[in-house]
Amino acid sequence: MASLACGDRMPADQRKTREVVIEGLDRAPAVLAVALLAARAQLTLVTVILLPATVLGGIMGMNFDVSLFDVSWLFWIVILGMFGIAALVLSMARVRRWI
Repeated sequence: MASLACGDRMPADQRKTREVVIEGLDRAPAVLAVALLAARAQLTLVTVILLPATVLGGIMGMNFDVSLFDVSWLFWIVILGMFGIAALVLSMARVRRWI
């Protein structure tokens, strides 16, 4: 006696439902990959924006004596530079249609 596959004994509507479910399960990894790629792109953009400000803040916050730190208005130049770099990165991201 030959054994029949499970799909051979199903009515047509159940077979169609089974095919739709299987196709959906086949697409799930691709949908998940696209979502993860979008999240990774957003995290990368946040990192590119915040990393220069973090580095500048770390340098300006070090406890050693350099004549550069004696001038108080340089603090505001550094703050302006942080915002300028962030604005530049955001504008480049908009031009390249990343955001």
